[in-house]
Amino acid sequence: MKKFLKRYFIFTLITLIFCSFSAKGVKIEQLNEKYFITKEKFFVIKEKKNTENTSDSKKYYLTLYEKVKSGSTGYMIYENVKISKKDGKEFITADNLDIDLEIINDKTIKDTKNNLEYK
Repeated sequence: MKKFLKRYFIFTLITLIFCSFSAKGVKIEQLNEKYFITKEKFFVIKEKKNTENTSDSKKYYLTLYEKVKSGSTGYMIYENVKISKKDGKEFITADNLDIDLEIINDKTIKDTKNNLEYK
């Protein structure tokens, strides 16, 4: 009985360790079509619809919406959205994107330059 419990405990421990390793890191597919919102801004990442079937790789774009002084909403579109690692943290990067969007988890993104949290 002791051998069985010892083996069961070791098996459970190893399973837990492997599960925790596989859960780390957010993929761009997990952020696709999710809205991240603050009081003044929000953004969404979407998959670019490719009419040419020459490439199997998926491409994404980020649309950042922001309230302007006139009360209306302006927006910017950023192409080639990717997740990159810097100093052990994951960031959303795109062409000409001038803000640092740190990925906290798949539901929270933090703008480290302006100290804003998008949820």
